[in-house]
Amino acid sequence: MNIIFSKKNALLRICLSYLMVLTLLVTMVPGTTYALKTNTKAKIVKKELKEHRTANTKIIDNGNGTLTKQIYTEPIHKKIGIDWVEISPKIIKTEEGYLTTENTDLDIQFNSTMQNGKYATLK
Repeated sequence: MNIIFSKKNALLRICLSYLMVLTLLVTMVPGTTYALKTNTKAKIVKKELKEHRTANTKIIDNGNGTLTKQIYTEPIHKKIGIDWVEISPKIIKTEEGYLTTENTDLDIQFNSTMQNGKYATLK
């Protein structure tokens, strides 16, 4: 102990003190490796159960073990064969050049121009 506290080793004591302070300061700084943040909320995908469709209803699987039944006052599906297909009022052009709705109960065709004084043909 006398070697450390002697006057001729004062520079050694100062260097050791600074080294200890520096070491303590370095250990106070957090490390650079952080835990990865994970997405705790899983993305829930809602999906319609098409096999349970009726003319006025659709059932949706919420993806979390629950189901939602949507009931409408007017038909939203049309039965084609054994499948229920959504009614679509989208206007499309047929091969004959008529304008008609994509999928509705009313089968009507519109001419793109007037022919014989008629714009529409109702079947």
